[in-house]
Amino acid sequence: MLDPASPVYSLSGAGFFADALARAAEYGFTDAVTYWPRSAGWYAGDEAVLDRIAADVLPGLQPPGRGTDSGARP
Repeated sequence: MLDPASPVYSLSGAGFFADALARAAEYGFTDAVTYWPRSAGWYAGDEAVLDRIAADVLPGLQPPGRGTDSGARP
């Protein structure tokens, strides 16, 4: 899960979300979970940001073991 203790909501922007995913990947995480944006309260956010992440960020991710440095050999 993207850090719920962070002072910045993980869906505050597509760029912030992408940066958080990159940091998690650097530490070896292969999965990430975030909260659905709510209309008010702690996880208040805009669903349009989630749409941008789905359209622009997620398609660029590579499944584990599919990267150029995966170490896989034929």
